[in-house]
Amino acid sequence: IGDDYEHVVVGGDFNTFSQRNIADLEQRFERAGLERVSAGAGPTFESNGFKFRLDHIFAKGLPATENGVWSATEASDHFPLWVKLVLDDDPDKEAQSRN
Repeated sequence: IGDDYEHVVVGGDFNTFSQRNIADLEQRFERAGLERVSAGAGPTFESNGFKFRLDHIFAKGLPATENGVWSATEASDHFPLWVKLVLDDDPDKEAQSRN
């Protein structure tokens, strides 16, 4: 991802069944300038008593303030993963800093 892109969000099901898979995925995205903003959110898939973190969200230029997994749903075989991101160039924030 080139420097022309100040803000980038990538998310989805990456089928990372092991911690090594997650570490490899993180390294690839880090080389592109993105960080895993969903780290620590919890498992997004459960099967036969096993829990996995298969889904991830990566971002560039948008720090995360919160993240989580919504497990109280049966809409999919995966639990929805969410992240609250901060847009650094928020016009309200700039206006407040000038006052």
